[in-house]
Amino acid sequence: MNEQERIKYIKALSDNDLMRDINDDDIKFLIDIAGRLEKVANEFNPTYSEGQQKHLADAYKEVIK
Repeated sequence: MNEQERIKYIKALSDNDLMRDINDDDIKFLIDIAGRLEKVANEFNPTYSEGQQKHLADAYKEVIK
């Protein structure tokens, strides 16, 4: 399964109180995703206008759907 499908799968487990079914590989995957998101956040340019920030936020939301 691709990253988006895996995120949705893990989220569904969490939403349905099935945390016990999340395995070590899922946790490593989530840590990797968190690390990549942190890199994006660190590279985020605080001088962007509010409109540019909204555009970027919308783009990231679309990617992680």
